[in-house]
Amino acid sequence: MECPACGSTRVYRSKSRGTLERSLHAILPIHFYRCHECNWRRMRFRKRALNIVIVSVLGLLFGFLLFELASPIIQLMLHLILS
Repeated sequence: MECPACGSTRVYRSKSRGTLERSLHAILPIHFYRCHECNWRRMRFRKRALNIVIVSVLGLLFGFLLFELASPIIQLMLHLILS
């Protein structure tokens, strides 16, 4: 990883600082990084975990849409079976 401020490659992971950063780190798939040369600090999403989050959200949306589309058909089938 390269520092966007100074271009140094001496970038390392940094600990979460403060309540907000700890909360973000607990909820979102992120890590914090710091440049050893210029002390610039940033957060970055973990790619692998971010893919899992995206797939999960898309799966939930697709499932909800599928249920909404199938709901009238299921109601009709139940009505025909029970009547």
